[in-house]
Amino acid sequence: MGNAAVLQAVPRGAQPVAASVPIKIPPGAVADIVHHRNAGKPEPRDDVAGSQPKTLTLREWANLDTAKSRKKFQDFLTLKMQPYSDVLSVAEASRFTGYHHNTLTNWCHNGYIRYFEISGGYMIPKSCLLNFLLSPHILDSYRPSKKLVDLAKEFSRQGKSTKKPTAK
Repeated sequence: MGNAAVLQAVPRGAQPVAASVPIKIPPGAVADIVHHRNAGKPEPRDDVAGSQPKTLTLREWANLDTAKSRKKFQDFLTLKMQPYSDVLSVAEASRFTGYHHNTLTNWCHNGYIRYFEISGGYMIPKSCLLNFLLSPHILDSYRPSKKLVDLAKEFSRQGKSTKKPTAK
């Protein structure tokens, strides 16, 4: 009888009886059994060689390790937001950021983004959206939107291609 069968043999609510023969369970095996009992293979783990690479944050995508680079990224986003009006609807903010409009509405409702309400709809000042996009809530998130990752990659490439020419 394998470990999974032993774990499943105890009825719900019953107290397990101590076995006379000790069972050796490798570290992480119980978690793999509990979380992946119907999956064919265990989930990749960070501590195991050959697992998937770590997901990057937006700060890492754009290489924002200094205050100067964050200021440049702010200027870059300001330039990208230029076509939009000074106050954006949630739908416009959604198109710019790549996040679903319900997510943005929840962030407004929970106080992450400053907004004002007109006729039941949230209107977000451009400067408030920009401040939110530069906040740790977004920059350090491991789930940035694809649109923001693309903007961060574009910013990163732009920084590499604008090196000053050397004088001869």
